Amino acid sequence: MYSKILRVEMGSTKVGFSLYPNPVVGKQLTVSLSGLRQGQYNLEVFSATGQRVYATRINNAGSGVTQMIELPASVKSGAYVTVISGDTYRESKQFIVK
Repeated sequence: MYSKILRVEMGSTKVGFSLYPNPVVGKQLTVSLSGLRQGQYNLEVFSATGQRVYATRINNAGSGVTQMIELPASVKSGAYVTVISGDTYRESKQFIVK
């Protein structure tokens, strides 16, 4: 009996985005894009009930971008979802506001 063969690439560049700090203390959230194609990306933040509480566009000019986001004062403590989307990319991540 043979097992499944998996390919592992060491040192490959991660494609996507990261959020920090998580949990967010105050209203500042940092978003970092890496390995994505150049272009405009939409960033949206949704509450746990699905209400959009923030939206902006991020311009990725090349090797990646890091941008600080100031969440609106109306954002209360709780769970939120950030969605970043572009022409051929869409990903979401959860974060907590303390």
